Amino acid sequence: MAPAKHRDPRVKSVSIKELLDKCNYLLDDKFLPWDGLPEVEPLYRFTSQHLYLLYFKCSVSRGYCFKLEQVIMANRDGSTEYDLFDAKYRELEEYKRTNSRIYKKLKKLLSLKESLPPFETRQNSHKSKPFKKYIEVTTCKTNIENLKNKYVVFDVETNGLRTANDDLLSLSILDPSTGIRYHRYFPLDLQPVIATTEINGITEKKLEGATHITQQELDELIEFFHLKERILLSYSGGRGLFDKQMFVNYCKRHQASGFDELKFENIKSLLPISSFESNGNLTKDKLCRLLHISGVRKIHTGVNDCILEWKLYEQLKTRKLFFIDEKLYEYFPEYVIPISYLNKCPILAEIASVTVPAIEATACEIFRYSIPEKVVRKIKKYPTNITGIALENAINYLLAARRQNNAEYLKLNKQHLRYIGSITSKPYEIPVKLEDDGMLQATHKEDEEYIEEINNSTKLFMDNITEFIDYIKYRIFSGEQVLSQELCISNDGKVLSLCDLSSSTAVVEIKTGGIFNKAGCINSNVARQLFYQSHGRNTYIAYVYFDVGNDYLIRRWEPKAIHLYLYEIKLNVQ
Repeated sequence: MAPAKHRDPRVKSVSIKELLDKCNYLLDDKFLPWDGLPEVEPLYRFTSQHLYLLYFKCSVSRGYCFKLEQVIMANRDGSTEYDLFDAKYRELEEYKRTNSRIYKKLKKLLSLKESLPPFETRQNSHKSKPFKKYIEVTTCKTNIENLKNKYVVFDVETNGLRTANDDLLSLSILDPSTGIRYHRYFPLDLQPVIATTEINGITEKKLEGATHITQQELDELIEFFHLKERILLSYSGGRGLFDKQMFVNYCKRHQASGFDELKFENIKSLLPISSFESNGNLTKDKLCRLLHISGVRKIHTGVNDCILEWKLYEQLKTRKLFFIDEKLYEYFPEYVIPISYLNKCPILAEIASVTVPAIEATACEIFRYSIPEKVVRKIKKYPTNITGIALENAINYLLAARRQNNAEYLKLNKQHLRYIGSITSKPYEIPVKLEDDGMLQATHKEDEEYIEEINNSTKLFMDNITEFIDYIKYRIFSGEQVLSQELCISNDGKVLSLCDLSSSTAVVEIKTGGIFNKAGCINSNVARQLFYQSHGRNTYIAYVYFDVGNDYLIRRWEPKAIHLYLYEIKLNVQ
């Protein structure tokens, strides 16, 4: 029988002899029987029509998961496969008198031959079911009036993540206004086996009797659910087009049109998120658990996912939710938003009806100082924000800055913000106390040695920046009392900012990270921060630059040079 051709480039069709020769008739222990769960080892599978070898690759880019890498298949004819096993058996039998290990292989060959399912010729095409056979009524109905008759939710289950080369296995649609649901399976089209059973629970048995969609059925589907007048919701990663594109590509292969002309919305796009999401942590299941939406299951099905997605959409439409890093909060109007939150989550301004002006900030260098090279060799820069905390506390001490007590106000303000939960764990940050002598004190005993090392670097830093400190004290603050952590609130009472250093005439922000964008201008986040701090005062940045080159150690960097800059900042409100 001639090998079949498949549109998936990962599928290679060969003769039965080629397949059995490639795997040495499965006599090697490295080949394992496939039960639907992928493994790194080569797997084999016998069906009534085919023999398969499957190879999976372990991927860690999005968590520990397996990805189908190659399928080698052979079409059975009901006799050749048996003849080849018999011939191999006779070949090995000649050596059994001189090689005792042959008995084990002979026994395995017999077992493999007996495990071949009875051969069946390909069944005739199944007859399509009437459209309404895929319709059922559920109890999932919305009671939110302004959401009724506007949306439907749809979800697809697939045989992979490639929208053009992986099979569509099922389509589910839920109308939350009526509780009516459509669900149906599709036969394999591009690939010979299902490789995602452990994700969606779909097996070849569930696809028995499944047929491909027709133009008539798609037209009925669009008309029945009023899809031309509704927005189709899905929860998709990437650019939010996966579910849509998967079904559109499927329809193109089967000459059915109309779905691509509808209106779509990605539920995920409603959630204001920060840069931590780029790690792919914001899954639908994690978000549902955070919001106490019941029904999350290990095995994903389109039927259940449609319900979860609608419940999630209801919450996102009726609550003002946002992420800061890995933490989810709910906003209430009484809350005064820190400018750092607005910088991390710009859409929060829209949620809170805050008008953040466009700020253009230009920098003029007014002072520069470099720590002597012999001292630099003894100073370390540490990961996370511990270096910034240590240096800021040291500079406060050297300037005799009076720390402002904002704890009670910030505590009361935070009570207006509802903390929902955390989507994942942050990297460990060492808790410390700020000492009056510019040093840090470890909160936990196990961190004492590490904090002592940081303090030693800080002392060297303090002993060698006298010129820098004097310039700030006498040229910027003119001998005035310097404040640390002065609380500044915007004129509209909606945004707060804490000044690193300030007086009645000047504000100085201490930075150890990059302050310039690619164009060489002060980046927008820093510009907004200075705008909310300045209140008409002279504005400056004290920038401590560690030149670490490419040398990286596990917990610390060894700088090649340390430069301190003072910039006078001019703010221009657009």
